[in-house]
Amino acid sequence: PAKVLDDLLDGYITPDHARDVYGVVVMPVTNGYQWGLDLVATSALRASLQTA
Repeated sequence: PAKVLDDLLDGYITPDHARDVYGVVVMPVTNGYQWGLDLVATSALRASLQTA
């Protein structure tokens, strides 16, 4: 997840791409101009993808 966040912060991917392609959920922080990992939601998303 940390490397995906790095790519997002560097502008290589979007939050939707992080979620849909890598299964990483991010949330806006600091007035919506920065992003952080939502590790609980990421774990839940990845678990649901494995059982689907």
